Amino acid sequence: VGNITPAAEYNIWVDPEAARIVFQSGLPILMVGWEHCRGRAALDEADMKRVRSLRTTFADFALDCNTAALKAATEWLGDPGLTLPDPVTMSIALDPSVCTDRQKHFVDVETGSDLTRGMIVVDRHGVLNKEPNIEVCWTIDFG
Repeated sequence: VGNITPAAEYNIWVDPEAARIVFQSGLPILMVGWEHCRGRAALDEADMKRVRSLRTTFADFALDCNTAALKAATEWLGDPGLTLPDPVTMSIALDPSVCTDRQKHFVDVETGSDLTRGMIVVDRHGVLNKEPNIEVCWTIDFG
């Protein structure tokens, strides 16, 4: 699922060659897909109201600086509220149990195609017969 093209998520799309180098580096990587940050993980009106009720500069800033992101999420993507991929990913980094289903797969980044440049390809069924290199988070606990 893309958010900048039909196939690519923005952070990978801007430099797919660099993403490919990182994915092929052998470093331990847990990939958390953008789709986990949508739907139930989005901050809805009630959530944002609770944040505003904190009446702090930081709470206001957190919502105010995401006005364009909220508009894009609701109007362009049809999400129920503000999607926040970085906090979802950090929640898993801080508490790995948030990711309730993870599996290691061979993962690569498409760099050669105009249509799918920046697309992350996960060989979930091992059809490429390549050594799994990335742990993929498939399900999260929304708490």
